[in-house]
Amino acid sequence: MAFASLAYPGYQLPVATGLAERIIHWQPLGQGNIATRKSKGQQFVATAGAISMSALSGGILLRLRVRGRRRWTRSEVTVVCGDGSPAAAPECCDKVGVIEDIPGTADASDMTFSTNFKNMPSKIGVLLLNIGTPATTSVDDVRDNLARFLGDDRVIDIQPPLLKFIVLQLLLGTRPQKSAENYKRIWDSKRGSPLRFHTEDLAEGIQKQLGSDFVVRIGFQYSAPFTSDALEELVKERVTQVMVVPMFPHYASGTSGTSLAQVYRQAAEMFCVPSISAAPPFYDNTLFLNAQAQIISEAVGPRGREVDHIIFSFHGLPVAQCTSAHRDGSVCDETCACRFNEGNRNCYRAQCHETARLLAYQLGLDKQKCSVSFQSRLTLRGTIEWIRPYTDDAFETLAKRGVKRLAVVAPSFTADCIETLEELGITGKEQFLAAGGEELVLIPCVNASKSWVSGLTQMIRDQVPKPVRTVQ
Repeated sequence: MAFASLAYPGYQLPVATGLAERIIHWQPLGQGNIATRKSKGQQFVATAGAISMSALSGGILLRLRVRGRRRWTRSEVTVVCGDGSPAAAPECCDKVGVIEDIPGTADASDMTFSTNFKNMPSKIGVLLLNIGTPATTSVDDVRDNLARFLGDDRVIDIQPPLLKFIVLQLLLGTRPQKSAENYKRIWDSKRGSPLRFHTEDLAEGIQKQLGSDFVVRIGFQYSAPFTSDALEELVKERVTQVMVVPMFPHYASGTSGTSLAQVYRQAAEMFCVPSISAAPPFYDNTLFLNAQAQIISEAVGPRGREVDHIIFSFHGLPVAQCTSAHRDGSVCDETCACRFNEGNRNCYRAQCHETARLLAYQLGLDKQKCSVSFQSRLTLRGTIEWIRPYTDDAFETLAKRGVKRLAVVAPSFTADCIETLEELGITGKEQFLAAGGEELVLIPCVNASKSWVSGLTQMIRDQVPKPVRTVQ
C-alpha cells in the first residue's frame, strides 16, 4: 500500500495515496476532470485535512525508520511505501518532491509523528559579582566610579532625594582627588587594579577546574565589565542556566543585595530569560574558612604565636541597614556580637562575628589575642551611625596597650583592593606605628589562592541545580 508524504523539514507525514490524490487533485463542482497541482499552501492544508480524515476513519499509523539526515528542498508531494522505499508517483503528478539523503550518522525515528527527545548539549554560566574598580588612577575615572557607587540607594539611602543629591555633590567635589592618590599607592604597574586582576585570576582558575561544561565570567556593579554586559555575554554563549556568585562572604544590601538586584533587572529586560540561581552568603562555609585560615596561619604561625594580637577587620555598614535585616524586629546593637539566631541571621554584624569566631576556633587562637572591628566608614559628619568598634581606633588603642606586633586580616573581602592594601596596609600601618606599635602584618585575602580556587569551584558545583532527566 503506497502512502503520500509531505516533504516538510524533519518530518514525513504519511497519508493514504488514494485519499491524498482525491484531495490534492480535486475537481470543483461544475468543472471537468482537471488534475492541477496546487500551490504549496494548498498542498499542506489538503494533506493536513487528509490526515484528520484518515484518523477519524481509523487510519493506521506505520513505523518508519530514516537512515539518513533529511534536507528539505521543496515543499512538494512525493510517494513512499510502508517500508520507507520510494513508490511510483501518481500519474497526474509531473513533478515530485525531492528529499535528499545526506551522508552521515542520523537519528532513527521509531514512530511516525513522534519526536525523539534527547539531552541537548548545554553549558552552565557562572557569573562572579563584585563592586568594581576605576579603570585608571585618573581623577575623572575615580569620580565616575564613586558617582555610581555612592549614587546607589542601597549603598547610601538618604531622603529626600534632593538632600542626597546635595551630599553627593559635596563628596564628589573633594573625595575623588584623595581616592585617586590612594589608588596610585596600590596600583600595579603592569596589571592595574588589584581587585580586577585578582578577580580575573580567580575566574581563570575556576574555569580550568570546572571544564568546558561551564562558562565563567566576571561582572562589576560600578565599572567595566559591567554585570549587565557579562550576563548578556553568557546568554550569547547559549548557556542554559546561570549561577550567580556574589563575591561577598556576608550579606549586605549594599553589596550582595545590589549586585543580585542588577542581575534580576537585566534578566527582566531579556526576551529569553535564562534560568538563574544565586549562591548564598558563605561566611560560615567550611571551604571559605579553610582557605582563609590557611593564609592566616602562614602569616602568623601556629596559634598566632608570631604576633601579639590579630584584628579581624570587616567593612563597615550603617547600623540602620543591619537592623533592617533582622527578622524578629530587634535592633542591631553590641549584643549581635554574641547573639546569632534565626531572628538576626541576615544581620551583617552578626555574620561577621560568626566568621571571626569560626576562624579563631579553627586557628586555635586565644580569645584575648584577637578582636573584631569595622573599617571604611563614610561618616558624613556624624549624620549616619556605623557599627562599632572602628578599626582605625583599634590600631591606636592596641598600640597604647603595649601591642608591638599586630596582624590584621579582612575576611569580608575576597580580593585585595584599596580598602585592604591602602587603608589597612599603608594608612593603617602608619597609624599603628605612630601610636607606638612596631610592626603591622597585613594578611592577604583569599584572592586566587589554590585553596580558594578549589574551594569556590566545589561551592559552585554544590549549588548548581541538578539536570532534569528528559524523555528518550
